[in-house]
Amino acid sequence: MKAAIVNLFAALCAARAITHTSNGTTPKCYEFMIDVPVTAVNYVLDLQRVNNNIDAVNFALDIDGRTSPNATERILGNVTVSATYSLKATLCTPGAGNDKHVLQLLTHGLIVDSRYWDVEIDREQYSYVRAAVAEGYTVLNYDRLGHGLSQKPDAYTVVQGPLEVEILRVITEMARNGTLSSSGLPIHVAAFDDVVHVGHSYGSILTAAFLAVYPDLSSAAILTGYIFTSNSAPGISTAALAFEYAATNNPTLFGDRGSGYIVPASISQVQLGFYHRDNASDPAGFTDDLLAYGEVIKQPLTVAEWLSIRGLLKLGPSPGFKGPIQFFEAERDFLLCGSNCADDYELATLEEFYPNASAIDVYLQPGAGHGLTFHKNATAGYAVMLTWLDSQGF
Repeated sequence: MKAAIVNLFAALCAARAITHTSNGTTPKCYEFMIDVPVTAVNYVLDLQRVNNNIDAVNFALDIDGRTSPNATERILGNVTVSATYSLKATLCTPGAGNDKHVLQLLTHGLIVDSRYWDVEIDREQYSYVRAAVAEGYTVLNYDRLGHGLSQKPDAYTVVQGPLEVEILRVITEMARNGTLSSSGLPIHVAAFDDVVHVGHSYGSILTAAFLAVYPDLSSAAILTGYIFTSNSAPGISTAALAFEYAATNNPTLFGDRGSGYIVPASISQVQLGFYHRDNASDPAGFTDDLLAYGEVIKQPLTVAEWLSIRGLLKLGPSPGFKGPIQFFEAERDFLLCGSNCADDYELATLEEFYPNASAIDVYLQPGAGHGLTFHKNATAGYAVMLTWLDSQGF
């Protein structure tokens, strides 16, 4: 993604509190809605309309066809999008005496919402939020636009990469200038000098784009489920996920999604993209309960987002980013590298993208699939991430 495609526009955020607070001492969490006024220059895309399941199949055929237009050929022009969007967020704080006063800002990927980071089954084992808070970090976890309890605007011209990068900027500036404390939260939150950006999959692509456009706003970054390779492309076809029209797939859960919102048809497609295990006793594999959880939190995505991860929104180097960056990958990630991610990168490529980073680290989580938080060795992975952050002074 080039810096020129995103329009910098000053914005302030307002939030209204929701009456929900966890009862435990660690972490203590507050759910709220953030109203984000934002302006961005998005793409006008050559895309088929998706209004039913037949259209969803035709969309896959159009994208995957051997003679289909490539990503660049699908850009017909630009459109300026300017509006205020409402996002659901959760702020979790550590206990007194254990506060690093460093904010981790988490951005989830596609086909899930913010519950990816705070798995509700056996949280001590699977929740990254809980692991980070236990180490003294404050964590801000949000549903991206079009996902979960956040607003669901137009799937063609609004919910796509440039706007989502601007949303990440606004939330980051809110944390840095101290306006979280005036957002309607029932607690005072002082301005954070250090904000660590943690992404997963498409959320990592957005975070990498953010680092390219606004490098001074990030103190450190961890990109999970994505790394710059010679291909930098998904290892899975559109057709393999068997997308259906979201409102038809589950009218009860997804009836508020309109044209252009698509979702994997069944849990089998979610397993294909996010999970791995060799057998039921695989120590790094997933449990049946965790696989079922993937269907519980399954979320639609927009057709414009799907093209974003296929390279339509080109990423550029980030020479201005001077903090440390870690790439945390799954060994058996089918989406990223066809289930064999060992040595699927070149350090020289990473150094080219981040020539002035204070440190570049790559870690491969043994045996895990793309959905790192959904595997039995998740806690061991979190220890690697958090120990690395601490070693970098955060």
